[in-house]
Amino acid sequence: MDDDLLGLIYELLNHRDLSVEQEKLVVEELELHGCCADRIDFERRVLSRFREAALRGGECPKNLRTKIQALLGDI
Repeated sequence: MDDDLLGLIYELLNHRDLSVEQEKLVVEELELHGCCADRIDFERRVLSRFREAALRGGECPKNLRTKIQALLGDI
């Protein structure tokens, strides 16, 4: 999956930033590129867990923090 499609998924998941018309266009674009619903569902669940943890004031586990830092270092 390329970065453009992933960007569209994130726009869809953060639908608070999109109008109803824009959200419809994003969904159509994702369908046009054959983006699978499983990926969107996965990203939605991850985003939901991050938001829930942030609301509870939770901290990122050390092993996850290390993995994320390594991935960001590779960019």
